[in-house]
Amino acid sequence: MSPPKTATTVAEIYDQALIYARDQNLPAEAPRPHSTKDWPPENIALLERYREWLSSGGTSAFTTRLIYLTAAGHVLGFNLKHHSRIDLEDDFRPAEEYVRAKSQSQVWTRNNLNGLVKFKRFLRHERGMLEYKVTPFDITAHTQGLPEWLVLDLERFQHLRQPNWRPARLDDSIYRFWSSYLRIWRYLVEQCGVWELKDLKRTHLYAYVEQRTKLGRAVSGINADLRELPALKNELEK
Repeated sequence: MSPPKTATTVAEIYDQALIYARDQNLPAEAPRPHSTKDWPPENIALLERYREWLSSGGTSAFTTRLIYLTAAGHVLGFNLKHHSRIDLEDDFRPAEEYVRAKSQSQVWTRNNLNGLVKFKRFLRHERGMLEYKVTPFDITAHTQGLPEWLVLDLERFQHLRQPNWRPARLDDSIYRFWSSYLRIWRYLVEQCGVWELKDLKRTHLYAYVEQRTKLGRAVSGINADLRELPALKNELEK
């Protein structure tokens, strides 16, 4: 018997989690979440954005795959309606009850319930309902090991772009700006040896796309990382 195909897309990851779910302690009549074939397409796209959001925040791919995508999938699997109509209290209860009813270890249960809390926070973020204090982005802490010229020019470019960002989402916009640029530039510096702008080659970008694709990242997220590079390059060359 051949080993199962490695799941890469969020839909494959969640459906595989359902196949290998430890449901032996559930009563036969207990409700179970639906696989992604029954979901609205927009909810699969939402789960992909959730993976990118987790990645940009520094969550490991292992934890994202094992806990956070699965927990979020339970919510979407119990609510076969557009994610914008999901109630952040009532519609989370079936997933919470399902996690508890599986009667796994206390650590497993706690981690998955925390995963539901994380997904609720993401939905609030998506809906512009941020109710928590955002920690200002610490540029120095996140740019260790990168060329000084790059850090200074990224700071300058951020301030050029900043007037176009909504004041209510400013901290979040700054975080997204740096997360996207640092993701690609860390790869270029550490994997391709691009220490000066003149060292940047098209082949380096092809290699970045290949690496992100192998990690199962969404094409939309990869394109977002690449989209701003021409504008930044033009700005740096002025």
